[in-house]
Amino acid sequence: MRWLYITFFEVPKPLLSKNNRSSIDNLNFVESAVNDLLCKHCIVETPFVPHIVSPLSVSINKQGKMRLILDLRNVNKFLWKDSFTFENWKVGLD
Repeated sequence: MRWLYITFFEVPKPLLSKNNRSSIDNLNFVESAVNDLLCKHCIVETPFVPHIVSPLSVSINKQGKMRLILDLRNVNKFLWKDSFTFENWKVGLD
């Protein structure tokens, strides 16, 4: 398994956030989505409480399709922000 490490400019303080109301209201969907992510090895279960636990939300579109959202606002505050430019297709032709 390959691990991705994130570089912080400062280590965030420990944080244990509660899930948002939308995830509590749609608990069956959240459990199913988390199980799918576990089966696909996109996430791993830990035997300990992580340093930061970010809240989950559920977004529902107009057609009623649900999407699981991990709110990383508290983590993003401590990440390096590198600037870069996306070139257009004309540059790619050159």
